[in-house]
Amino acid sequence: MLLKVREQGYSVPDHYYRLGIEYSFSDVDELSRLFTTGLPKLADEYLEIHEGQVFVKGERMNDWQLLLPQIPPLLLVTMKIWKDSGPIVSDIVDYAYRDMLPSVKRTAIPSAFLPEMQTLKEEINGFDDLHIHLNGAVETDLAWYDFLRHPEVVYQEISRACRNDKVKEQLGQLTDISDPIEFYHLFCIAGRIREWLFQKVTNGNDIFDFGSFENLLSGLVKIKETFKEHPVKPILGDGASPLILEGLLYVKILDYLSARPHDEAVAGAFHYYLLILGICNRLLVQQTDAFGFEQFQKYTSNNFREFSERTYPQRFMQLAGNDLHNIRHIEGRFSPKTSVDDNTAIIKKIVDGCIFLDQNKRDSKISLSLIAHFIKRSEHHKGNFRFSGLRNDLDKRTDALIALRNTNSSYAKMVTGVDAAASEFDTPPEVFAPSFRRLRKHGLSHYTYHAGEDFFHILSGLRAIYEAIEFLDMRAGDRIGHATAAGVDVRIWKQNVGDRLWMRIEDYLDDLVFAYHLITKMKERELEPFLPGIALRIEKYASRIYPVKYSVSELIEAWLLRKERPESLLSSNNPNIPKQICLYYHSKEGREKGKEIRAFDVYDLFGEKELVCFQKLILKVMHQKQIVIETLPTSNVIIGHHHDFSTYHLYNWYRWSKEDIMVPAIVVGTDDAGIFATNIYNEYCHIYCMLVFDKGLSPYEAMEYIERLVHNAKVYAFHTTNPSKNMINDH
Repeated sequence: MLLKVREQGYSVPDHYYRLGIEYSFSDVDELSRLFTTGLPKLADEYLEIHEGQVFVKGERMNDWQLLLPQIPPLLLVTMKIWKDSGPIVSDIVDYAYRDMLPSVKRTAIPSAFLPEMQTLKEEINGFDDLHIHLNGAVETDLAWYDFLRHPEVVYQEISRACRNDKVKEQLGQLTDISDPIEFYHLFCIAGRIREWLFQKVTNGNDIFDFGSFENLLSGLVKIKETFKEHPVKPILGDGASPLILEGLLYVKILDYLSARPHDEAVAGAFHYYLLILGICNRLLVQQTDAFGFEQFQKYTSNNFREFSERTYPQRFMQLAGNDLHNIRHIEGRFSPKTSVDDNTAIIKKIVDGCIFLDQNKRDSKISLSLIAHFIKRSEHHKGNFRFSGLRNDLDKRTDALIALRNTNSSYAKMVTGVDAAASEFDTPPEVFAPSFRRLRKHGLSHYTYHAGEDFFHILSGLRAIYEAIEFLDMRAGDRIGHATAAGVDVRIWKQNVGDRLWMRIEDYLDDLVFAYHLITKMKERELEPFLPGIALRIEKYASRIYPVKYSVSELIEAWLLRKERPESLLSSNNPNIPKQICLYYHSKEGREKGKEIRAFDVYDLFGEKELVCFQKLILKVMHQKQIVIETLPTSNVIIGHHHDFSTYHLYNWYRWSKEDIMVPAIVVGTDDAGIFATNIYNEYCHIYCMLVFDKGLSPYEAMEYIERLVHNAKVYAFHTTNPSKNMINDH
């Protein structure tokens, strides 16, 4: 435990940790007490019960969120219920529905107890989630049920994912497992442990008769029999939630260990079972030390959720919360296919999931719209132009979306916007520009784009935002996803990356060209004195790439022309186009020269004050063009340059707007609800808790701001459709 804690905070001397361990384990004198005393004590620190339901304490909400990558929520929620409700003394079914069901009916992720937020949720009938990827949504405790019920299928999916080197990297970083077959064996062992534990704690039967704990573990490896069905299911029936089945198993084990604390076999088997669950949780929920988008992308690629996400009903129920009132409108992101039939099939599955939720809601219905998000991919240097292969693939997917739209079907009408997602390091906005503009001509006119989320230098992130707006021809009401570079505290960013960083010289040169262009276009007086120095740097690094000397204005013009198809520049007879610069940029020689790597000072040309000025300048551009920011609290804090919610950059935008700085409208989303163990209601709660408990705002001030965010979501949603009304009538 000491070693694990030191990994999270190595700057703290051991003597502080020693006292913490002494306190935490003061009542834990053997393994069974870890479960009957230690974990309930941990649950008490974060959780409370109101009117029979488990909530997170408001002042601990943001800390609780950072605990979920370590421990799946169902275990601690169950610990709290067991500690407060006591053992099962009567009928187990009565206990399940009276004490457990309100807290784990559809999701094990509890929300904060915040009367102001709860009242707002009831008044507006839920919140609008304007940025959620429908893959990566299933929470750990629901996926765990599938792992043990279908171990061979889940293994096949993981095995397929392990062809990806980044997935192999993740396994090496987070586990000591190198071969996916080990996961299959662990799932099978966990299924046997679960069956053995249930029989042992329920009626005292040792179904394997191994005696000691050591014999039990070694025997469980050798047994061929698999136990795929949850042993509690016969008691509650086939319709019972996987969460309540697992929660009741935990309660029965806790009852048993409380009465028989010296049973090392039961305590050891339960511990081993939870350790297997813990390994899976590490590969399902992004860890707090997994900074940056590359780490996040490994979670989207490892296929641990692939089987659980073949259908959508359970996902929508989970996202709606145990009371089904979290969501008013959801804009689900999906990856478009290359044919009309394939696009129709995926949209139908999504809509069916939403209709299932609507049919279970007795009052207000939710509305659904879908955003087709293209995928950014790394370049493979094939073809005459940069990203030739991806450009061809985008053309096919664009053709399919246009063809789908031309069908004028109810499924086609569900797609209301376009996005491009995945790593910004893989593909720049220029590659998507022709597809976005072509889709606008065919009536698909709402755009959003992931930009400024992860970057080498803050200027690079700001440039990505600007390129997305300019190259994709974004207009009033369009949105930028994340835009972290425009808000993150420059000092914190510098502390994280250090005094120097590595960059390719073509990226460094593009940042300088962008900076020069932005200063002159916006006539920013505070930055105008830097123009001569920027021009000299541009000349220096352009000479390392281009064989001919070009003026700054020519380089800027060529940079802005990247939004055009390279083929059109090649065939153009316009003498005013700097064709040679554009074509050299795409040439093999130009690519190779631009890839040279050099180390640069973080405060090379611009210090903290100037970089903040650039941030405010981009926000001004967005404000004037009425481009909206999608902010995603948990995702931004864990992926970005933060260690907790206290430095979440949304506060900078709030503060600057109070100082009369032009800040665009902001809306809220969840990003990947399962990977970040969250939902839209909890994301709004995180904002409230950050403002009130970290920044010292009054509840009134915090609610005033949150109500503005809620209003923004209503205004800037990409059209809403009621799937129950339209789809059920159509079929």
